[in-house]
Amino acid sequence: MTLLLFGLLMLWALAQSQWVDRRIYKIVNKALKRYTALQIRDYASLLQLTEGYRVTEFQVKERDWLAYKQLKESKLRQEGVIVLAINRADGVFLGAPDGDTEIQPEDTMILYGRTENLTRLDDRRKGYTGDREHAAAVDKQKRVVDEEKQEDREALGKS
Repeated sequence: MTLLLFGLLMLWALAQSQWVDRRIYKIVNKALKRYTALQIRDYASLLQLTEGYRVTEFQVKERDWLAYKQLKESKLRQEGVIVLAINRADGVFLGAPDGDTEIQPEDTMILYGRTENLTRLDDRRKGYTGDREHAAAVDKQKRVVDEEKQEDREALGKS
């Protein structure tokens, strides 16, 4: 019993090790480059998911602010939220849906954006209050974009 517990503890420790993770990543990456045309990407880094951004699934409910709105009407992009896809309750998948797509209750939306924006969107309900929250989110996103542009100009030496 002690040997089994020790073995499990060692496996757990190896699974948590950054050193082991890097080594396995390198081995797998070399093997894939050598034997396949498959490219490996670190999508978490690519999407800047470590910098306060994330990809998430959002289940639309009847009472949600987004229910029965067209994407163009929702103006989510102005909030810094990008709709990557929609999975309909009937199994239909809409990849990169256009602005005329109507959001239905029970849709599962795949969204990308700042974690804070996505969390607030999940709490937003229909009606005047939801519209006010949307307007506030758009204003806040505009400030964030302005700050990012300023940082970019400074980094490029164009302040």
